[in-house]
Amino acid sequence: MAAVVSAKWERWHPRLLALYAEGHTHADVASALSTESGQPFTPAACRQKYAEMKGQMAPEQVHRPMIQRPRVSQIIELNPQPFAVPIPRVARSNHGHDAKCWTALIFTDTHVPYQDEAALSVVYGLIRDVQPRVIVHLGDLLDCFKISRFTKDRNHILNTQDEIDGARRILHHVSELAPQARKVWLEGNHEHRLDELLNSLPGTASDLTRLRSIQQAMTWPALLG
Repeated sequence: MAAVVSAKWERWHPRLLALYAEGHTHADVASALSTESGQPFTPAACRQKYAEMKGQMAPEQVHRPMIQRPRVSQIIELNPQPFAVPIPRVARSNHGHDAKCWTALIFTDTHVPYQDEAALSVVYGLIRDVQPRVIVHLGDLLDCFKISRFTKDRNHILNTQDEIDGARRILHHVSELAPQARKVWLEGNHEHRLDELLNSLPGTASDLTRLRSIQQAMTWPALLG
């Protein structure tokens, strides 16, 4: 009897799986198999047989042993990791124990007129949100392309005054965002191109650079002020 029952199921295995794959209920599967085979199939028997078949089809789980990988420092001789060095404490303030720490924002290499507006928008956002006590530009606020010693692009239509105007707009916007902050603008090698130009004036034109009024006017604080 068991052999007959087993043969019945083996014959209808594909059809059983197909019906369940189509989303039929246990009762629908039992009804369809009974009609097609002319033999009785109950919903409970179909459910049990389907569960058994799914268990047989499930892939065998592979258990891999955990391997402890060595750290880089165990393979290559390295200097101590930075976080292994004690972090020094903030120096005691000359203004007493009640003094608070203050913030500074530092940016550099704007290179007007080649400034990255997306990067500047980040700088502006930080100034607006943080309200730093000190703002420092480390140099190369302007590119000073026209007064450089390098070969000029004839299609470059902006002159030095255009660069100064663009740089002043940046400085003005920074001052608007943080009017109380101390601003420090350092000269970079691109700003130094102005001195190189004045020092290289030929002939009697170089004598003009000795005039005190010109010396005062031809400085970046005066030009950007």
